[in-house]
Amino acid sequence: MKKDLVLIFLIIVSGVVFFMSLFDFKNPINIPGNIEQNYFVLAVGIDKANDGVNKFKLTAIGEKFNATSGDTSSTSGKSAEIVTVDGNTMFETVRNFALFKSKSVFWGHIKYILISEEVAKENILDILDFFIRDHELRFDTTIVIVKDTSAESFIRSGEQIKQFTVDLLDGVFHNIGKLSLTYEIRLSDVMQTFNNVYCSAYIPAISMVSRKNDEISTSKVGNSTVPIGGGKPVGTTLAEENILKEEINSESDSKSKEEDSSKSDSSSNQGDNLQSSGSTPKDSTSTKEKDILYLNLNGFAVFDGVKLLGYVSDYMARGLNWINSNIVSTIIVVKDEKEKDVSMEVINSSSKIKIDLDGNIPQASININFSTNIGEVMSQDNIFNEVELSKIIEKQNDIVKKEAESIIEFAQKNNLDILGISDAIYHQHPLKWDIIKENWKETFKTMEITVNVQSNVNRTYHIRQPIRSESGDK
Repeated sequence: MKKDLVLIFLIIVSGVVFFMSLFDFKNPINIPGNIEQNYFVLAVGIDKANDGVNKFKLTAIGEKFNATSGDTSSTSGKSAEIVTVDGNTMFETVRNFALFKSKSVFWGHIKYILISEEVAKENILDILDFFIRDHELRFDTTIVIVKDTSAESFIRSGEQIKQFTVDLLDGVFHNIGKLSLTYEIRLSDVMQTFNNVYCSAYIPAISMVSRKNDEISTSKVGNSTVPIGGGKPVGTTLAEENILKEEINSESDSKSKEEDSSKSDSSSNQGDNLQSSGSTPKDSTSTKEKDILYLNLNGFAVFDGVKLLGYVSDYMARGLNWINSNIVSTIIVVKDEKEKDVSMEVINSSSKIKIDLDGNIPQASININFSTNIGEVMSQDNIFNEVELSKIIEKQNDIVKKEAESIIEFAQKNNLDILGISDAIYHQHPLKWDIIKENWKETFKTMEITVNVQSNVNRTYHIRQPIRSESGDK
């Protein structure tokens, strides 16, 4: 019996080997030549061309394997090779790389497609069609909207901090589940959403943040109305952002004028003192703290049809992840009875949308369930009793409900179904959906959407009571 099985196995292996010999499998992904003769694109940035002739500008970054000519920067042990070309269509622009590269450009290893907000404001499908159609590109490529700067500047930012930009992107996307303020979205998911005219797409947004060494940015996500980085609203459209930028610029201009005037008043006296003492002025740049540049992956770019409408970030973006079951882990900070902070670590979560119909009028109930562990207690009081734990559970439920309701309010205000309500109606009531979809925009904007939250506390990790706390219930 064993001999028969061995014989059958050998026959199958021989057949496979014979079949493969009929074809050229030495290079199954069609990479021409040796590895040194190819330019492997790892990320590509898309901007509007500013030469007055072409429509698009593509900036590609890959890792340099040998010392040939090109735009390079030695970063973190890796040598980045960056090339920028222009063209009128995406396909033409990609082919134009051949004019500037002596190597064959290969797109099969691409990880990230970075789209500037300037391009996304017009029609994002104009550029995504090539990436979904071309045979070299993969459907699991990550899509990112670059905020407040060009995609080229973003890619070249690695040169300033001596880091390989693709490695930086790998790092921030690897850590997004720790706070769940955004979510990684693939090319295939984006195209599927855009193909549904009743849903609105959202894509993770990233920006470059420059801060001085002595600056500290904090955020109390879920417990405060102040977002990370200042008083900018966490859910804004592009028109509202432009107004905010104008206000910020006017304030900064007035401050700079005041500082210049004060400096000019005292500059002459200071100059006289320096000359009389025989000393020379110190170089201000030598003592000035250098700015630290880092990537801020926070929130989503939201689309109205095929055009970028605005952004949601911080607790509002996390509310979207609560509703769409995209919470990996995060921290919820609640207050105990003495207003001391207690940090709750979310371990798992899930959500479900239930649709009820009153005739042809839908009503949605969003049910969110999650579990937490107690990660930190900022007081010495014993909170590990039934009464205190029930209060903590109630407070963390209220925080999650507030976050979910904030994104619902934003979605209905802007008439954007980023919550998947239409998809839920279609699957739960397919016959009624044929009637509801005719006036879906008006229906979604006014329909009743309620949020129900349930949670529990699992464990306390290594210690049950805080240090120096009294034993027993209080």
